[in-house]
Amino acid sequence: MASRRNRLAHLYGGLAAQQTWRGDILRALVVPVLMLAVYGLFWFLGFFSFLYLPLHGLAATLWLIWVVQAVRGALGFWSHRAHLRFFLPIAALIALGACWGGLASPEAKAWVTPPSYTRVPAAPLRERGAPASVLEGSLLQISWQGEPEGLTVHFNGKEEKLDVAGEGGGGKTFVVPLASQRKDLHLFLRRGWMRLGLWVIEVMPDAPPQISLTEVPELTVRKSIRFAYEAQDDYGVETVSVRVLPTTAQKGVTTEPVEIPLEQPASQQIKSAGYVDLTALPWAGLPVTVQLIATDGAGNRATSLPKVLVLPTRTFRNPFARALIEERQKLLGQPDASLRDEIANVMAGIARQQGLYRGDKVVMMALRAGAVRLVLSPTAETIASLGSLLWQTALRLEEGDMGRARSDLAEAERDLSLALMRAPMADETMTHWLRLQETMTRYFDVLEDERARQPPALQEMDWPLATAQEMLYPEDLQNRLIEIGALLKKGKGSEARELLAHLQKQIENLRTTPPDLTPAQAQLAQQISALRALVRGQKSLNEESEFLLTMRPASVAERKTLATGMTRTLAQQQLLLAALREVISQTTQPTEEAKAAAEAMRRAAVSLQKKEMKEAGVRQEEALALLQNTLLALSDQIKHSLAAKAPEREENK
Repeated sequence: MASRRNRLAHLYGGLAAQQTWRGDILRALVVPVLMLAVYGLFWFLGFFSFLYLPLHGLAATLWLIWVVQAVRGALGFWSHRAHLRFFLPIAALIALGACWGGLASPEAKAWVTPPSYTRVPAAPLRERGAPASVLEGSLLQISWQGEPEGLTVHFNGKEEKLDVAGEGGGGKTFVVPLASQRKDLHLFLRRGWMRLGLWVIEVMPDAPPQISLTEVPELTVRKSIRFAYEAQDDYGVETVSVRVLPTTAQKGVTTEPVEIPLEQPASQQIKSAGYVDLTALPWAGLPVTVQLIATDGAGNRATSLPKVLVLPTRTFRNPFARALIEERQKLLGQPDASLRDEIANVMAGIARQQGLYRGDKVVMMALRAGAVRLVLSPTAETIASLGSLLWQTALRLEEGDMGRARSDLAEAERDLSLALMRAPMADETMTHWLRLQETMTRYFDVLEDERARQPPALQEMDWPLATAQEMLYPEDLQNRLIEIGALLKKGKGSEARELLAHLQKQIENLRTTPPDLTPAQAQLAQQISALRALVRGQKSLNEESEFLLTMRPASVAERKTLATGMTRTLAQQQLLLAALREVISQTTQPTEEAKAAAEAMRRAAVSLQKKEMKEAGVRQEEALALLQNTLLALSDQIKHSLAAKAPEREENK
């Protein structure tokens, strides 16, 4: 029993000693751990800088020795004074080194200037506190208002002297480096061991944009392609372009992809539609893959899902434009020296025939300069540029003033659309609207001149300008532009932009060339032309009859003049009646109004024979009204006839 009690007593004594030993170690480590916590707090608050690594290393070494000695002393004797051997040196390191100059200096200022594409103004940086979010590529500027002697600036692992500015003070500018992910950087100013300012920034990478097609690409009447899309970026999509790549390789045709600018929205959220003409590409008529590419201010790019479509082809009616296009095809096939000379001779020959292109100096200079360049410098760059020059010159020959007016109108529409996208309420939108109004007026003036060169039947007929979806006349489009201006004045920018998008689509689908007429439509056009002439003749005759009615002859000469005038009026009325009867006889199903107009003319002629000028005037006004109604009915008839045929023409294209 005694031995058992001795063993238990020894066991309990060992456990008590072990517990005492553990408690001593924990108590000995309390002060070092507290010191470590204070040190970490100072680090977190920004009182330390990573550039004082020797000081931090020395402090860490002292702390580790402190911990080892505290553990060893806990097994023997360890007084509180023993902690001071290590506490005081570490505190001295903090005071003399890492924490020196911890308070902000009013003479040190720093601010950040984001990249220009962000359209964000410069902002000052605050010392202490949470790190400031700064976009990569921004400019960090630090200034010192006092004596700059001996000052150094530290940023991103680099140390540079402060640049002296004038009599006193100085500054320095740094570029925030690119970053694939967020990271913290320190910017601080010091003189020797004294830190005069510290700023902590969080570098943010610029996220790439996003873009997607919202509709299937649509071919317009003008052979341009409409791309409807949505795009977004954290600071704004700067450009949207179309990337075109052939789906199959063709002999003698390049397979290098081509990027063509579409729009420059410079906006964060975009929902728009752009139009681009791709008929000049060497793959016209072939299947290609198209993608939209969005690029932000930092150069980041994003692409939409690819779409496969067949590029449209352009038909040239002007024989000299066709000749230039044929030479362009030869040129793009990498011709030899003899073939290059032939192409240059064709260009120079057309340039000499100024009557062929109405003396257009742009055409003349382009062809002459192109021919000389092809002979003197037949490099790959020259051939590529001449391919574009020949295409633009052929278009100018083919379309003339009409093509230039159409391009100006499309550019004005695009500028107004972009202005509404960026700042719907800005005053500059009205400036763009006024420019669009001017270009539209000029466009329809040129269109009227072009119509004057058409055959007489088509000159007299108001053939529609649009496709089957909507029949339009110039005044319809001009009225819609006026509606856009009214919305802008009311501050309804979003509604104005929607209406402008609809107007753009209408203008892109305008059919400005004469329609292909069937025999029945051609006959109807001739009837309309004749009726227009009858309306003008009857209106002029009514004015003359009204003048004769107001005459009060007082002399023999005046009575003779009145009699001559009445005779002439009677003869003209009889001629108009005969012409109207001829139109009615050629009409398969003449309208009742046309027959009534003929009867009114006949009664007017009878009244003129009886010298009853007042009654004749009434019958003439009746005949004019009936003729105008007949003309309106025939115009509507041919308009509907053309509209019924329009879908077929669209499909054939």
